[in-house]
Amino acid sequence: TTGGGGGTPGGSSPQLQYNNAGYFGGVSGSGVDSNGNVGIGSQTPGQVLDIAGGVRVRGTNQLLFGDDNKADIEASATTTPDMMFKTNALERMRVTTGGNVGIGTTVPRGLIEVNNAASRTDPYFIIDSVGNVGINTSSVTSNLRVNGTASVAGGLTVVGTITAQANTSISGTG
Repeated sequence: TTGGGGGTPGGSSPQLQYNNAGYFGGVSGSGVDSNGNVGIGSQTPGQVLDIAGGVRVRGTNQLLFGDDNKADIEASATTTPDMMFKTNALERMRVTTGGNVGIGTTVPRGLIEVNNAASRTDPYFIIDSVGNVGINTSSVTSNLRVNGTASVAGGLTVVGTITAQANTSISGTG
């Protein structure tokens, strides 16, 4: 409502209110321009909604994208305070309050964990809190641990000791 009509600022009217000068509730620094762009903390909004300063959203919230709302970012201060990224209503990535990032998992066990199937017990890829990397394993006990077959295309230089366990074979030409 323009001209301050429809109720007093801060009142119970459900309408957006601003005064004749274009300020919300008579407070300078906020307004609606001639194109209908809304500025909060800005008298010259450059977009449909232009906010100068921080934004605080309380409770369980979603930020939806697109006309069909098929992509969203969710955060909740009341349940799990993690941040979740979803497409087509399915969670694709999560950032926990501890800073762990999970892609394809809702409970990342390391700084970064990548998984592709809920039925897997071990992630495809994980980086633990000290920087160790695991591939196809969640038991990362060294700088690099690979569970399964690994191959190197090109050269491999080992500085230190090679310890072979179980059925290990080394072959080549040279």
